[in-house]
Formats: sequence, C-alpha cells, structure tokens
Amino acid sequence: MAAPVRGRIETRGFDHSQTGPCGADAMRAPAHVPRVSVLIPVRDGEPFLREAVDSILDQTFSDFELLFIDDGSIDGTAAILEAYARGDRRVRVLHNATKLGLTASLNLGLRATRGEYVARMDHDDWSHPDRLLRQVAFLDTNPGIILVGTSFATIDGGGRTRKVDIEATTWWEFEWMSMFRPPVCHPTVMLRASLFREFGAYYDETYVVGQDFDYWCRALDHGRGCVLRDVLFNYRSHPASVSATKRDQQRDGFYRTATTQFRRRMPHRADLYDPIDRFNECLHRDHPVTVRDALGMVRTILAAAADFAAMRGLTNREHRTLLRLATRWIVLGLVVRGGLKDKPAAFARFLAGTTSLFPYVAAEAVLYLCRRLRLISLMS
Repeated sequence: MAAPVRGRIETRGFDHSQTGPCGADAMRAPAHVPRVSVLIPVRDGEPFLREAVDSILDQTFSDFELLFIDDGSIDGTAAILEAYARGDRRVRVLHNATKLGLTASLNLGLRATRGEYVARMDHDDWSHPDRLLRQVAFLDTNPGIILVGTSFATIDGGGRTRKVDIEATTWWEFEWMSMFRPPVCHPTVMLRASLFREFGAYYDETYVVGQDFDYWCRALDHGRGCVLRDVLFNYRSHPASVSATKRDQQRDGFYRTATTQFRRRMPHRADLYDPIDRFNECLHRDHPVTVRDALGMVRTILAAAADFAAMRGLTNREHRTLLRLATRWIVLGLVVRGGLKDKPAAFARFLAGTTSLFPYVAAEAVLYLCRRLRLISLMS
C-alpha cells in the first residue's frame, strides 16, 4: 500500500500537491524520460552540497535527472540548487512548503521521479564517476535483483578516508545480514522504480530515522538485493550527520526492524526468536550480556546460519563464508556492544568457551582484541 499523501510542495515559487510535478517544474521538464532518477533530500546542506551535486553531474553515465527535495532549508541551500537548475536541465528542485522530515521527503521524491531506476544519495556524500554506469549495467543484466548498493569509503568532514566497507556482496549475504543490521549503505543504493510504482512499497513514515533498513527488508519480498564489491561511493561521517545527531533513535529503529525481519525470513524457527531478540538488543542497544547468555546466543546464531544455508541451497563454501560474516557480528554485538571487552575475566571465559565449542568465533574475538591493543599502543 502506498504511503499516505502529506503536505504540499513548492517548486520555484509555485505551490502544488505532491502527487506529481506541475507548475514551473512541469513546464521546464524535458520531454525525454531519463533512465535514472537520482534522489537527494536535503535540509540546510550548504557546506558539502556543491561537491555532492558535482559528483553526480560529472558521472560517465549521463541519462539521468537529479531531483532534490528541499525540506525547508534556511541556509544557502535553496539558492545553490536553483543556480544548478538554471544551468543544467537535468536538475530539478522541489521545495517543501513546510518541513516534513526525511522520511516524508523521501516518499515525495519517489512519487516525483520519472526514471526506470532510482539512485539514492545524500547531500553531504560523493559518488565516484562510474557509480551510475556500473549500477545501471548490473540491474540491466540481473533482472532478479530489485536493488543494488556499492561498497563505500567512510570519510570525515575534511574528506579524509577513515575506513572502507565491503559487505553483503551476494544476494544471500544481503538477505542474511538483513535479519540483524542494515545490509547496504542507504545513499549507495539504486533500485527499480517498480518497487513503489507496481508494488506500492514506500518508506514507512512511522520511522523518523532508520527508515532505510525497514525499506530494504520489505523490498526483499519482491526481489533480491546485493552490493557491488568495488568502492564507488564516499560516505561522509561528521558531527552534524543524522547518524551522529540521532544515533540512539536510529539504533532503536534498527532493533525494531531486525526483530521483525528475522520472523519474516525464518517463520519456522520460533524457538530462536527470544535469543535472537536478545542478541539484537546487545547489537543495537548496547545491552550488557553475561558469558552464559553470550555463549547461548552464539549457539543460536550459528544454528540459524546453518538453517538459512540449507533453506537457500548454499554450497559448503558459501556456508563457510556466511559463518565468517556471522562471527564478525557476534564479536561486535557481544564483545563490543554487550560489554565483554570491558570485563577481562568475563572476556577470558568467553574465549575459553568459544575456543572449545566455536573456534572460529574465538579466533575473530582474538583478532578484535589484537586490533584494539594495537590501537591503544599507537595512541599511547
């Protein structure tokens, strides 16, 4: 069911309902229907906006429209966007008459897009020149894939690379990860417009933040998702970003989605729901865990991985890859966010228990400890 229509949009001084472009925007829109719509909601994005816009306008793939939803900016955002729109007919700017928030603005944007594919991006990020070309080619040749993201580098406010993330590159890794945490970085995604035009799948507006995780989980009811291995995107992390300013609210949304998604994907394993819920509470809410409970959660997650591998017909090699992926989350959820890392005696007992029962989990925990000790030594 489509999300409800809310509010109104102003486009270049005209006021109209959000059911579709009209007024000045419709009069200036070219007759050509682009293959890709790049959707960027923004509010007060002046500091990094030009860099983001230029990264799209400089793409090697040129058959796109660049659609901005300005959600009541009070800085120089509107003027910057209007200047770009005057200089390039591919740029469209819709202004919310009142602030609607990110989720409602995303849904407004989806309704206003015209492309066969919709690529997401945020106003403070940067797409590599071949990003759209690579994603369009992948969707063209893989009709069973409903959405595809890219691997990405996390940069700081000054543009310096802090880390590189490459995960969930296959459809089965993507589905498995979706039961615990977001399987793809939101602004890297390109999706088929049929997801909302034919299936009526829009962002759930009860989510103020974290709406993307829920959306990807529901999208998997209509096709598969995956992530390109190549790094084609720079994701900017800075003090004013949503993930920084609304971190707790975002992680509460992630917990809500993860618990729902596990039930959706594993309806026959009600016996695993409680321990999986408790693990997700550690992962997303930093809930403290005892060694006994931690070992029980490890056993549950690995049992779920084996069941998932059998259900999806994975090979032995793919199952081993799935286990390696699962162990990284186990260490993140139980050792890091569950607090075992801060209790040397408990951490030692956890290592002893996993060494005898789940040696690959123990190995990942030791690797984490080594990385942490190296970081401490470098800082001292």
